[in-house]
Amino acid sequence: MKTIPGARWDPKAKCWHIALIYGPAEKLNHRFRGKLLFESKESGELSVVPEAASQKNLQPAKSDSFQSARERAVLPPEYIKTMIKKVSPSHENQSINAIKFYYEKILGRPVERYYIQRPRREKKLPLVLSEEEVTLIFRQIKNIKHKCIMYLIYSGGLRLSEVINLKIADIDSKRKEILIHNGKGKKDRNTLLSEKVVYFLREYYKLHRPKV
Repeated sequence: MKTIPGARWDPKAKCWHIALIYGPAEKLNHRFRGKLLFESKESGELSVVPEAASQKNLQPAKSDSFQSARERAVLPPEYIKTMIKKVSPSHENQSINAIKFYYEKILGRPVERYYIQRPRREKKLPLVLSEEEVTLIFRQIKNIKHKCIMYLIYSGGLRLSEVINLKIADIDSKRKEILIHNGKGKKDRNTLLSEKVVYFLREYYKLHRPKV
């Protein structure tokens, strides 16, 4: 970075400032193999911020959302409203939180209070299926593996990722409980295990004989 004419280091913001006349961002990005974040400045400069080595052990789903929001962090948080258009209130809140997290936790900038108008969340009534409709849906499922997945999600309130990571040891047929490891918020929890799910799980075990 020091070999680029006019480059200067900003210790407070922890970034390099480079005049745009010394080459486009693509050229610099190629030189550093995509490990830089460029932020456009009104002064006709680029701020070049070294890529953080860690993302604070974020879970994959949150990490993807954070990465997507980070790529939009080309302006101070006060200008986020002009960057986020025609998205859901939850997506807008997620973007604001991710960008704020990036500035303060990754770049190490001081914690600030950003005067950003938070969107109001929509309050919609949930779509509740009748018992007949649920029965009709489940009757269409012939594959025993798919049937186990659907019944676990419906009866135990599991997320798809939680079902995928279930182990035999997590099923307690005596207590009629399912132990969920590392769920939302990296928390363990117990949920209900219905008799019908136990029946389908035993059928699945007889057919596939899983070891774990």
